[in-house]
Amino acid sequence: MKRLLVLAVAVGSLVLPASAARLPVLASQDWWPVFSPDAQWIAFTRVDGRGRQFALDVVPRGGGRVRQLARATSQLDPSWSPDSRQLAYSAGGYVFTVNRDGTDRRLVAIGRAPAWSPDGSALAVVDGGELHVGSTVLATNVVGRPDWSTDGSEIAFARSDGIYAVTLAGGERLVAHTVGDAGSPVWSGDGNRIAFTDSSSIEVVRADGTSPAVAVAGPYHTIAPLSWSPTGDSILTTAGGRVVSVLLGTPPQVQLGGPSGVGADYAPGSLDGGDFAVSAPFPRCPGRDVHDRGHRRRRRHLRDELLGRRDPGRRWQRPGPREQRPHRSRRLRAGPRHGLGRPQRPADRLRDHPPLSDQAPGARCR
Repeated sequence: MKRLLVLAVAVGSLVLPASAARLPVLASQDWWPVFSPDAQWIAFTRVDGRGRQFALDVVPRGGGRVRQLARATSQLDPSWSPDSRQLAYSAGGYVFTVNRDGTDRRLVAIGRAPAWSPDGSALAVVDGGELHVGSTVLATNVVGRPDWSTDGSEIAFARSDGIYAVTLAGGERLVAHTVGDAGSPVWSGDGNRIAFTDSSSIEVVRADGTSPAVAVAGPYHTIAPLSWSPTGDSILTTAGGRVVSVLLGTPPQVQLGGPSGVGADYAPGSLDGGDFAVSAPFPRCPGRDVHDRGHRRRRRHLRDELLGRRDPGRRWQRPGPREQRPHRSRRLRAGPRHGLGRPQRPADRLRDHPPLSDQAPGARCR
């Protein structure tokens, strides 16, 4: 059965192309996983088959019920608060905050691509190409999503010609010039390096800008947001429909994993750098073709407990006339910690590791 997956260049604030609306109706996809700072929760975006509806969902790291926090017609750009109790997100040109359990939703700013400061005292927001922190405009002609340095003293951001950093006092400097379109920068955990995309390649530069950027992987047709390992020795992402793991060395080592959705993220605080979440195929829990108001369409059968556990006594029911027949779907996966000795790269570990929802005895599709 032929499957069609619409991918956008998943860097910064993302909207699927307008042409997606003319494509056949597809299965929903669970994309852009983001670990909470305490590594106990995963936020992700569920995109419907037409690319017209985006839902921000949260699931416990160890498995459990998925909670939907918000819906929008474009990427919601979630950003966790430092205490992991709240998320900031954008919808309809506004920025909101909401508790992890879906309560206390508040409109806090106009714009998109929110980024919470390390101490939780401020949000950086992009509005009309301007980088705002509170009522202060720190930079203009900003594209993509900004990222705070680990000490909160600077914010890195992209312009069409390169990567820049600005202080809260407005002092701006060029970090790296790019040949192609610059993608959203990400600081390393130690604050000494910044990873970003330059058109179709992944590059790393010293944060102080004292040396030229170095291309460590690519070219790729599409590149999702980048994620640093806690140990700072590797970068994880998805690119061109594959899991990509880059071990930073001389020279850098690139390993490609199996098919993936869009997005991968390392778990913070994992000293061995071995925990990660990724959007990836999960053929065991199928979707089914349905007939709806005379139109044949394909969508995925969604379990109530993504990455979760369910009652082993609950039996799978035969599809009714409005239900769906099996086809391959994509689910979030979480990779395990590796043991001592030679590190095993995420792309390699993923091939043999099942989704969290499949680890509990009696776990079945709903």
